[in-house]
Amino acid sequence: MRHPRTPLVLVLASLVIFASITAFARRDATAAEPGLRLADVLESPVFYGEIPDGKAFFAAFDKHPWVRMMQSDAMADLRIETLDKMASTLLDGFPESIDGASQIRSVFSILDGDLEFAVSPGEEALVHVVAKAGLGSGANALFEPLSEMLRESDGATVVEEHGCEIIRLDVGDPSIGAIDVFVAHGSLVIGNDRATMKRLITNTTATDGFATEPSVLAMRSAAEQQRSHVNYWIDLEEYMDLSMALGEAEDGPDAEPVRALFEWFGVEGQFIGSIRYDPSGPVEYASFHDLPESGPVSRVMAAMQPGLTMQRRASSSAALWVGMRLDVGLATDLLAEGIGALAEAHGVDAEEKLAAFRDRDSNPYGISLTEDLIATLGDEMSIEMIPPTAGPIPQVVARMTVRDPATLRATLGRLVEALSDSGEDAPVRIATRDLSGTTMYVFTFGDAPVRPALAVTDEEVVVSLFATRMREALAETKAPLAEHSAFQAAAGRLGIEADAMTTASFIDWFALARYGKNAADGILDMLGESGGPDLTLLPDIADLREFLGPTLAVQTKRDGRVHYASTGPVGTMAWMSSLLAASRRVIEAAADHAER
Repeated sequence: MRHPRTPLVLVLASLVIFASITAFARRDATAAEPGLRLADVLESPVFYGEIPDGKAFFAAFDKHPWVRMMQSDAMADLRIETLDKMASTLLDGFPESIDGASQIRSVFSILDGDLEFAVSPGEEALVHVVAKAGLGSGANALFEPLSEMLRESDGATVVEEHGCEIIRLDVGDPSIGAIDVFVAHGSLVIGNDRATMKRLITNTTATDGFATEPSVLAMRSAAEQQRSHVNYWIDLEEYMDLSMALGEAEDGPDAEPVRALFEWFGVEGQFIGSIRYDPSGPVEYASFHDLPESGPVSRVMAAMQPGLTMQRRASSSAALWVGMRLDVGLATDLLAEGIGALAEAHGVDAEEKLAAFRDRDSNPYGISLTEDLIATLGDEMSIEMIPPTAGPIPQVVARMTVRDPATLRATLGRLVEALSDSGEDAPVRIATRDLSGTTMYVFTFGDAPVRPALAVTDEEVVVSLFATRMREALAETKAPLAEHSAFQAAAGRLGIEADAMTTASFIDWFALARYGKNAADGILDMLGESGGPDLTLLPDIADLREFLGPTLAVQTKRDGRVHYASTGPVGTMAWMSSLLAASRRVIEAAADHAER
């Protein structure tokens, strides 16, 4: 089954369309009657996003470390080469009579006002999208030529409804329908949600009052507190329903098992968030609202507890680390229930299959998965990736706390003994080693370049991708991640104490970039001079250290609610707003470059 197109993908696609055809605004918006916000006229959206002040948003984005990196002297050769290629391609579509670079700047200038975007379930079309941009005083300066070009293009018609001239574009996709573009009450509007767009034209509020819902008011309150540049709201249940509707339209009945899993998952409520762009990068805060008291999501969140400590065991050399504190027994029960939901959708008796793992008598190894394994484990787990000092394969170490190390050791011993009796044809060979009184199991998979190892101490079970790393993994961490200056700085930006975290993930972008460059160099050396791309334009990674700060994403629990926060270029929605801003700046830079 192919991945269904989700509303968030349509959000991104629509934003690109929105930014590319805003040249149709040709009326004087300064004289228009002030209009309502898009939020005021929405009825039941799945997704709503807003940029209250586009000019402030883009100005703040320009201070993003990665933007400054692309503008630095270290990136000059790559930047010029890229802009040279983009400039000619970008301006090829403009007639000679039009100054393409000037027109591009004029188009993007209207994004400096307020921006709103929404996705809703469709009627004639499967999904409805609408975007609105406040034009400000420069509306009447937008040029006529591009408007005329689109009016004469295939599939374009001009209609008048409710006293407003509308350019209607047939995009040839029945799941979207025709897209309307018009200017009303000082704003440019584009989309296929005609009911919502009619209310924008007639300045009529929606009867359902989306703008006054508690979760929307909570979003605005959080936005004011965080001084955010971007805010968003997602209805979780409607989002999943719409995702499945789009998936079924594309894939037919094959989507039914996925729908069964979604229905079992029972996601309800809203997910709201706000994003602020600081000189160190975006900071994102989000939270769940109105989740049901029962259901898998609520049960998982209820089992999450603050007090994550695994960052004290992880190495500060880790380029990537993820840790969480969660009741593993509950997680296993939920996994079994999810398997049962999928099995039922396929007409399979899942209970019979799961019994082989739960019951000792039904299991070929004579163990109970729940009693002899899961019940021995603790509630904290983590995984870390450390770039190699030599070779292309990184070091990976996973940890999990244990409640009953004696039972776990005995269970592993029985499993190893059973697997060892499989003979020489067994796909894996297991050797036992002693590390200062701790038993280590080393696994060899044929000619594989890695030999994983597993060991159980009185506090944790440790799995290492390389057996040679195990001794160091078991030793007391001399430079833990929790004391790493980058980790502490990121946590400080979020204003969250490490012990308040229920889950956390950390990315050291400089370490990852250095590892990626070293791995690429090694691969190119193997390919020889004739193989692979030319990397001579890439700068020395050391020159980019000041721009490649870390990302820290965490979940906390307070007031009975799970909260999400992240700092750095990758967040739940920060990547989308960053992509919008970056697309504008790159296109503008290419247009400027073409004029020189």
